[in-house]
Amino acid sequence: MKRFLIGTAIVVGVIAAALFVLQPALSSNAAAGAGNQETAIIQRINLDTLVSGTGVVEAEKVVNLTFGIGGNLEEIQVDVGDTVQSGDLLAQLDTANLLLQVDSAREALAIEQANYESLTSDPTQAQITQAEASLASAMARLADIEAGLNIASNQITTSCADLDTAQTAYDNAQDAWEDYVLAGYEMDATFLPDDESAAGNALDDAQSRLDKALATCDTAETNAQDLGDRASAQATVAQAQAVLDELLSGPTDEQITRQSALVMQRQIALQQAENNLADASLYAPFSGIVTDVRVTEGEQVGANTVAIIIADDSQLHFMIDVDEQDVFALNEGQPARITLSALGDTLVEGVVERIAPSASLNQGITTYPVRINVLEGQSVPVRIGMTADIEIVTGHEENVLAIDSRAILRDGNEEYVLVSTSLGSQRVAVQTGDLANGLTVIYADTLKDGQTVLIEDQTTSTTRIGAGLLRGGN
Repeated sequence: MKRFLIGTAIVVGVIAAALFVLQPALSSNAAAGAGNQETAIIQRINLDTLVSGTGVVEAEKVVNLTFGIGGNLEEIQVDVGDTVQSGDLLAQLDTANLLLQVDSAREALAIEQANYESLTSDPTQAQITQAEASLASAMARLADIEAGLNIASNQITTSCADLDTAQTAYDNAQDAWEDYVLAGYEMDATFLPDDESAAGNALDDAQSRLDKALATCDTAETNAQDLGDRASAQATVAQAQAVLDELLSGPTDEQITRQSALVMQRQIALQQAENNLADASLYAPFSGIVTDVRVTEGEQVGANTVAIIIADDSQLHFMIDVDEQDVFALNEGQPARITLSALGDTLVEGVVERIAPSASLNQGITTYPVRINVLEGQSVPVRIGMTADIEIVTGHEENVLAIDSRAILRDGNEEYVLVSTSLGSQRVAVQTGDLANGLTVIYADTLKDGQTVLIEDQTTSTTRIGAGLLRGGN
């Protein structure tokens, strides 16, 4: 989720309730010598060192839910804002065809499993007897066919033996008829052949004998063909013998491997069909709240279409991006003050839960994401995506000396203040700490609260105007 960064910096929050009241007392106008000299009073204050920035409310986890398979969306059972429990049905596709696919795959698996059991189990005596009977029947049929073929072969030989003689007689009668006709034309150009002549009668008789011989031969060959196919009968015998041999010797390793592979293929197909059926229903993976519904009933959705988004709102937290210069001041467990402008500047107490071990680059700025948990026992109606101003307390000091920042002078690398004395002023070197509302924390063994320091009109030196983390002091 996108985090909003509005800059983070080390700032100091003064805890003392009277700080803003005291500040006017820390700086006042008083006469010093002959002129009107502005002065400030050293005071003791309590202060926090802070890392501040703007954070956003995030859920513990957010999931975009998709169907594992495409299809027609049959029903949606939730709306945006609904609270759901882990395992609740959220939406479902039309499953009619998917159920049929599961049933079909289950039946196919049952068939192959039965085939495997039949292949690998020992044969029963009834199976062996049946195989032996099938082999005997096949062999008997083959014997009958072969015997019939022998008889038919003899019949063909006998029946077709007269065919050649009849054909020769017919050829001779045809030649005689042609000679008769030719001789008649030579004797008389008006000659007309007589079918009732000796040559004509001989040709008719030869034709009749030839036709009879052909019919007898064809009948014998047809009868032989009707006896059956010897090759087919031989194949039936071989198959019956193989079945009996397999029953007696058992399946080969190759047969078992092949059948096992078929069973596995059917199992995979059934698992895929069941997965597709399961993917057609969308369930809540955890308890939370529905933040978006992106589909409508009757819509054709794809396997990768984001249908519903849910968020785990059981532990809402804030995320803030901290600048790399400030992250070293942070530690897990540090308190945080959270101000929600959307709730009328409601103040919420939090704690640093986690600091990212690696940086992120945000608009060219290197930052570290930091998670802030809300402390228990606070009834705050925060919502995912709300923004808040966050102050992380990185340090706290009690009764430290502070002075108007304008009283801090610098001479080269040395910082000092001018303490008002009865004789004028005394220069006292100081070390400076953090800033708070125009005040600077100072450290010096010789200074104490209540002393008056001068605020000089700066012409040759500069007033200290900022500091980083607390540097400590003498």
